This record gives sequence, structure tokens and C-alpha cells, in this order.
Amino acid sequence: MAKRNVFEMLGLEFDPPDNVKKIRAAHAAWKKRLIAEQNTTVDPARLNQIRDELQMDEYISLTIDNPRFRQHEAESLKQQRVEELRLYIDIRRGDIGGTLQVNQTQIRRVREKLKLSTATIEATYREQGFDIKPTKTAQKILSTLNNFFMSDSVIEELAKNFAAFQKVPDEKNFPWSAKVHDLYELAYHIDGEIEPSADFYRRRSTDDLREIFRDAAKKFSAPIPQWQSIKALLNLAQTQIFNSDDNRFKYDHSLKISSLAEFFSKLKIAPDMFKRDPHFADNCIARIRRTFPNFLTYELSAALYNKATGLLKDPYEAVAGTDENSFCVTCANCGAFENFRTHEEAEKSRCKICGENFFVECPKCGKKTPAVAEHCTNCNFSFAELRKFSAYVAEMNAMLDLVEQARNPDESVNIVTAEIVNLLAKARLLKPESNDLRKVEWRINKIAAELKRRELYAWADAKIPSLSIAPAKAVSDCMEILRKIKDYKPAVDRLRLIVPKAPVAVSATPKENYSPAPPSSISKLSVKAKSTNIVSDTGLICHVAWQPPDDLGLTYTLVRKVGSVPQTLRDGELLIENTDRNEFVDVGIKPGIIYGYAVFATRLGTASAPTTTTAVHYSDADDKKLIAKTENGACKFIWRLPSDSCVGMRILRSDSAGKSVVVADCVTSGAFVDKAVKNRETYQYRLQCVYVAAEDNISNDEKFFSRQSNDAALNGVWNIERTYKYSHGLTVTLTPEQPPRPLENLSCTVRGGRAYFTWQTTGDFSVWFKEFTKTDGVNVPSRKLFEPNKIDEVLGSGVVCKRAESGDESCDFPLSGDNVKIAVVSATKEFVLLNEIFTCANVEPCEIDATKTKIDAGGLKLVLKSVPANLYLIHYKINTADADELYATVDMAKARQMNRIYASKYAQDTFIGQTHLPPKEIFITVIGEYKFPDGSATYCEPSTLILNNHPKEIISYRLEWGTTGFINKTAHAKDCKLIIESNVRPTPRMFLVCRRDGRMNIEAGDSSTRTLGTVRAYENGYDGGRLEIALSNDMWRDVAQGTVIKLLCDREDESRYELQASRPDSLVVPKK
Repeated sequence: MAKRNVFEMLGLEFDPPDNVKKIRAAHAAWKKRLIAEQNTTVDPARLNQIRDELQMDEYISLTIDNPRFRQHEAESLKQQRVEELRLYIDIRRGDIGGTLQVNQTQIRRVREKLKLSTATIEATYREQGFDIKPTKTAQKILSTLNNFFMSDSVIEELAKNFAAFQKVPDEKNFPWSAKVHDLYELAYHIDGEIEPSADFYRRRSTDDLREIFRDAAKKFSAPIPQWQSIKALLNLAQTQIFNSDDNRFKYDHSLKISSLAEFFSKLKIAPDMFKRDPHFADNCIARIRRTFPNFLTYELSAALYNKATGLLKDPYEAVAGTDENSFCVTCANCGAFENFRTHEEAEKSRCKICGENFFVECPKCGKKTPAVAEHCTNCNFSFAELRKFSAYVAEMNAMLDLVEQARNPDESVNIVTAEIVNLLAKARLLKPESNDLRKVEWRINKIAAELKRRELYAWADAKIPSLSIAPAKAVSDCMEILRKIKDYKPAVDRLRLIVPKAPVAVSATPKENYSPAPPSSISKLSVKAKSTNIVSDTGLICHVAWQPPDDLGLTYTLVRKVGSVPQTLRDGELLIENTDRNEFVDVGIKPGIIYGYAVFATRLGTASAPTTTTAVHYSDADDKKLIAKTENGACKFIWRLPSDSCVGMRILRSDSAGKSVVVADCVTSGAFVDKAVKNRETYQYRLQCVYVAAEDNISNDEKFFSRQSNDAALNGVWNIERTYKYSHGLTVTLTPEQPPRPLENLSCTVRGGRAYFTWQTTGDFSVWFKEFTKTDGVNVPSRKLFEPNKIDEVLGSGVVCKRAESGDESCDFPLSGDNVKIAVVSATKEFVLLNEIFTCANVEPCEIDATKTKIDAGGLKLVLKSVPANLYLIHYKINTADADELYATVDMAKARQMNRIYASKYAQDTFIGQTHLPPKEIFITVIGEYKFPDGSATYCEPSTLILNNHPKEIISYRLEWGTTGFINKTAHAKDCKLIIESNVRPTPRMFLVCRRDGRMNIEAGDSSTRTLGTVRAYENGYDGGRLEIALSNDMWRDVAQGTVIKLLCDREDESRYELQASRPDSLVVPKK
């Protein structure tokens, strides 16, 4: 027998699997059932099958007890069922047309057959390209029905009142009440039965019907009991049914399905087992659709079915694949019909027989409506009205022909009559996009424009002023005509006879084309930046402005003339012509030349008298072409004159005390050197261009230049007459200085995050300490002069950490980082000079460990406190007191005048050894050399230590205790004396100690060491080489018997003195 899945055999859920308790219960029931069947079955084939299944009992138990096996068994069955579902979907896919959808009913049936979870089934369908159609709720179904049908409360109210109205005992007013079944029949009888039938009112507009019921409500407003039903019907018709096109649309649909009322009542009492039967439900839904195939979709029919059967809470959904979702549409042209899945697909489709659209767009509301319908299902528009469109167009064309034949507008009728407007509105409603309608509208616009033009020209002919009218009034009338009719010749000819008024006033203001610029920290010149909106070759412009006269239709012409004032339009250079502006910027003027300007007002070729003015300007030299620099004891200027009319340069100077002199009256060359100055003193110069005054008889207020006094020039260079003019001038501030020189003996040390620099002065200049940030690998020019404005280009944009004077010879400042390059620069205002670039590293110092560095057996063991990061070499030197220098310096380490060892070698050995030391005081110096990843190196401050290598002085000591007995004397802890013997001078301070716990290993600095007494130091040693100290008996009160006593000295004295016990047995405390 083939192996079967455990969950399949036991009939359990596997997606997800049931809990263990339920699985075991099912297993027990399965086993019990098979055993019972085995005992009662006589069929040999079935008995063999039962035995085969019972043989899997052990496998089933093992699978149930192991969670991993159990999960694997469930997953394998799930994958098998998923593959079966995919095969099912692939087979059924060919029968499905349109959008691939699956509803919840299909998912429920698949779950019942395959036992898969809903989530797995939906995921598989989505994987195959299906959309999951959500289950419709009762609210959604009712919302769908309310969009197409009138609410049940209104329909019930209408039915109740119609039933009451049909029984009204009023034969006089309502003899036809028994014949009324809906509101259209009611409107037919109320309106007097003037139309052939009630069907005519079904095509009437909603507004007309509402007016009919409103008038009837006024007629039957009396409080008569028999009229209550008719009054209620009229009120419902006005407020609930015909108050809008949407409500009328719903009422019409409700009337259509009223024929199914009996069918719906039967469905309501049908057994529940029938209501959900697919064949029963699908047949009922198809019958509802066949009643009105042109507007009832499948969804709408299914909603009606679920409402009638009372299945709104759990609605019925048909299984896709049958024909329940088809939407049947009939072609209005050939009568063929076709089925579609959705209403949207039907709206976009054409008939396969004749090619006509199944749906047409309503001209009134734009809604798609079946072509076979007589009225729009949304607004009840009658499609029969479309046949009247041609008649409307023909009637409008005939009326327009009559208007075109009229030569005089007074003889024609007004084109915009009520009849034309009504016809045009009806035609637009029927076919708004028709070409015939566009042609009619074009003719209407053309004829209207022609009639308007005729009226306008008739008005203009009457408006033309005569020759006797005042010029101002004539100009106003003609301008009014030209504003409405451009280039109207009679008005133009009349204006040409009137001379325009001249401009009231004109002003010409020459000025340099510069705007103020922010001062520069490097340049010594007061710079003016050129304007960006106007371009002038000479850097000089003239702003000409004039005041317009009290006249109309004027343009202006500007003429310029050199040396005099223009009098006519051709007397000079034409700058602008026929402009409506009131100003102009002349960029073609030169300094030192007088210009005359004339403005003419023009109108249609007629010019007014000129309005004139003059202008002249004395410009300064171009500041961008001026070079001002200092030398040792001199100030030098190089310039270029602004124009040929400038004859030279006047130079004035003032010092810091405010004393001003004229250095040069008129320098005709392009350079000048002032040597009458002192170094380190600031001078302010003013450079003025010299011009020959313009000779003219025109009054000039000299607003744009300044006269200077005729001061005597130095050394009698030139005497300026009053016939010369000076420009305003350029201001330059200079300070002559001696060029900077290199510093001597420049050195740098780093301590505690600060850099300490020292040097020897070589002159009077400043010293800058700037962070070096240049990283492009370009060589830095050392000991070469360059300008201060290039310092960032040479050294990078690092900050200046400190500024000092050369005479200070030292300074210090904090470092911004652990490894900073500092460039030392000698600077003046004119030049800077790079001395040297130092790498200042805020490194951990390389220090000697004084506690571990010792002299042992005549040799030195030098130990450091630590090996700092980036340490490369350890420089060390050992001197004695008779050496020239006791300690080494960083310069000696740089010059390699010290012993050295690699830091890596020291890290392996952990110390530096030195043998054969002289028996003297030893002076030790250690300096660390550091190297960084960028290749730079630095040195730390020297670390020093003094050690004594003299032979140790011996000091012996012992204790003498008090005794008892005459023959056998016994020592006791009393009457004790400390006896010290030594010829040493001086003697150290010593301590009599013991351990608190009574042990023998006594060490200085140990927390368990107890000091019993102190022996002071003797500068001249002990008298006779012996010192005897009596100890108090109270000293031994807290000291236990057998405690070892020891004499110790300070650590710094241990290298010189050695304390020895002459009688070690006396150092043990005896019994008390």
C-alpha cells in the first residue's frame, strides 16, 4: 500500500495544523474505528486494506510526537493541495473571459474540497493573476440599490396613499381616481387629460412635472378629509420624486421593477435551502435580468435577489465561470445582441455586425445610455429631439442670411434676439460638438463683429474734431479715436496739424559707472566695483532725464552734440528716437569734454521745440590700473590716465599727525616715487587727475568735481593755474617698511597642549604662527618673499594661531589638535617670508620611571613609565657632575649626539641597560622622538633623573632588653635601649617599625607596617660614632611577644645607606 499523509488519513486540518491534543484524539478515534471495522468486516479486500492502514499506526504516533515531523507532514500535504489548485485554475482559465476575478463563494468551495486555508487560496489565486472580489456587506448592497431605486419608505408611502386615493368617494373632483397607479398617470389626469395618453408625461422634463404638481397642490390645499391622500401624493411628488433628476431616475426604475413584486414575495417565503442553491439562485437572478436587460446589470440583479430573499447579512454570490456575470446589450442599428462581463466593457464596445456603438452619450447629462433606449436613464432626455437639430440649424442660417443682406445696421434686427438664443441653446444641447453648429457660431461671431465695426466707424466719423476746436481738445478726441481704431487715417491726419508741446525740463547727470564695494583686508586701495547693469568702455556714464509736458500721444527723441547745444533733430548725434521713456543713460561720453543734450517731443512725425542742457565730468584714474606699493623708505605709484584730455596726475599726502602736503602738482609720466617718508609710519595719498577746463559760456555749477587750492609744489615741480580742473581723486593708504628677514635660533617645544616658540630677532617686523594645511604636495617656498594676499595660496587656509613682534623673541599658544603643522612667518604689510614649518604634536611624554630605574651591581637599569603612541626612537644620555652639561637637550637629540634605541626594541626588552657606571652621582636624560603617518616627526620635553652610585654607608643597630635573675638572666620587654653605631656624616632619618600582624617581612610603605618611633637625622654624625636611645616600657604594651623589630630609612636614602642588625636575635620582642 502506498504511503498516505497522516493528516489526510485522520481527516485533520493541516493549513495550519491542529493542536497536538486534537491530533491525538483523532488518531485514537481512527484506530478504534478501524479495529471495530476489522472485527465486523468479512470482505477479504477490505480486511487487507484495514491491515495495511493499521500497520501505519507506529509511523503516525512517531509523526504526532515529533513537532518537526508533524510540521513537515503538514507542509508536504499543503504543497500537494496547492499544486492541485494551480492545475484547477489553469484548466478553468480558458473558460473565463474579461477580468480574472474570484469571489468568496468560490474560495469557500475550494476550501471545502482541498482543506486549504483562505489565506493560502487567495495567495494562490493572486499568484495566477486573479483579483479577489471582496464580500459585499449589507450596507454596500443597500447603497447600490439606493443609487438606482427609490427608498422602500417612500415607495411604501406612495403605495399606501395610492390605495387610499383609489377609494376616495369624490366623484365630482376625482372621477378617475381608480385608474391612477403612478405619479405620471396622476399628472395626466390632474393636467386635464389634454394629451393623448399618460406616456406623454413620462417624457416631460422634471421641472415641468414639478410645476404641475405644485399648481395642483395649491388647488387642493383646502382642509377636506377626502383630500388627505391626494395632498400626500402631491407633496411626495414635489419633495421626494420630482425635486431632482436623480430622484426621478430612481422612481422610474422603481416603477420598472414593480412588475416583479409578486415574484419577490414568493422568493421571500421560499425555503432557505433553495435560496442558496446555485441553480435556483442563478435562475432567479437571470429572470430578474431578462425583465429589463438594458439597465439591470448582474450586480444590480443579484442585489435585488439578496434583498428579496433576506440574505443581506450573508449575501449569495454566484460561482464565476458560468454566464451569471454577462451583461446583454442589443444593437440599435441591426438588432444583434452581445453579452459582456461588466457594464464598463459594454459601454466601450461596438457591434460586431454593423460596427455601431452599443451605448451613446446623452447630450444633456453626458451619461452613457443604451442606444436602443428612447430616453436617457439618468435625466430622461428624449433622443427623438436629436432629429430636430437639422431644422434648428437651417432656421438659424436663414435668419443670418437676412442680417448679412442689411447694409445699414439700423435696418437689420438685433442679432441677439430671444428666438436666436433659444434655437442656439437647443442646438448646443443636442449636438454640442457638431461641425454644423460650429459653422453657425462662426457666422454669428463674424456678423456681430462686422456690425460692431460699422457702428465704431460711424462713431469715429462723428467724433473727428474740426479745425476750430482748441488743440488740447482736438488731441484728446483724436487720441480717443486711435485707442479704439488703430491707424484711423482721418484722426492721424488731424493730429499731424497740431504741434506737440516741448518737454518741461531736462537734466544731464554724468557719473562714474561704479557702485561702492566692501573694503578688502589685503588691498590698500579704496576700491569701487563696476556696475553690472550698464556697460561703458570709459567707465563714465551720463544719466539724462526729462519731465514730460501736459500733452497726449507723445514720443521723445534725444540728440547729443560735443562742445555745444544741438538746436534741431539733425544737429548732432541721434541717441534715441520715438521712445516713450522719460530717461536715458549715455555710455559713450569721455571725461573732460562738455556735451550738449536736446530732447524733442514728437507725435506722428511732428517735432516740438528742443529742451536743452549740458554736462561735463572730470574722471579719476581707473583704480584697477593703479599700482601702489611700498619699498624700504619709499612709496611708489604707477597709473594710466583715463583719457587723452587728462594732462597729468596731482599727488597729495597726509601723515598720521594730519599734516598734508602736495607732493606733486602735475606728473605727466605714468609713475612717481615718494622717498620723503619714514618706515613703519602710515601715510594717506590722494591722486587727482588734472584736466584743462572746458572753454564755454554755459553756466556750469561744477557739481561733479572739486576745485583745489593752488598750493606750491614740492621742489617747484609745477605751478597749476586756475584754468585747470581736478578730479575728486583716489585715496591710497601706504606704510613703508623694511622687508622681513629670517629669524635665528628658531625652536619649538610642546607641553600640555601648548606650543612654545623661541627665537632671536633680526629686524623690526611681525611674526605670524599660521596652521599649515596645504596637502597638494607642492613645495613651499622657504626663505622667499611673497605678497600677503598669497599666504593662503602658499600655506593653505589654516587660521593664524598667534601674531607677535620680532622683538618679543618668544610666545606660546594652545594647539587646535594633537598633531598640527605650524608655519612661522616673518610679515610686514607688503611682504611675508616663511621661516620654517614645525610639526607640533601634543604627544604623551616619554618619562623615566623613578621607582623602577635603579643601579644594581654597578649597572644601570633604565625603565620608562610607558611607551607612548607613535614613539619611534628613545634618545638617552648619562652624565656625571663633572660634565659640561648635566642634562641633554632636544637640539642634541636632533643632531644625533645622544645614545638612542628604537621604541620597538625597548618594547621587547622592557628596559635600557648600562654597565660600568662610575661611582659618582649619575644624571640621566631621556628624550622621545615621534613619527606620524604623514612622515612628520617631533620630540617631547626631556625627562631627567639623578641617581647616586657612591658605595653605601653601613649603619649597625641592636636592641638591649632588661633582664631578671642573678645566675640565669632572662630578658623581658622592659627597660629597652636602641643602640646605633656608625661614623657616617650626616646620618639619615630612621624609623623603628614592626608589622601589625607580627610577621617578619617588613617593607617600607606597607599598610601593615607600624611605626614605633623615629630617629632624627644628625648633620655631623653621632658623638663617638654611637647613639643610645632609651625606649619607653609603654611602647611594648600593644606589641605581641615574638614580634620582629626593624630599623628603616626613607626610600631616597636607601641608595646611600645600608642598615644592618649587629645582633639579629635582639630584634625579637621577649616575653613581658
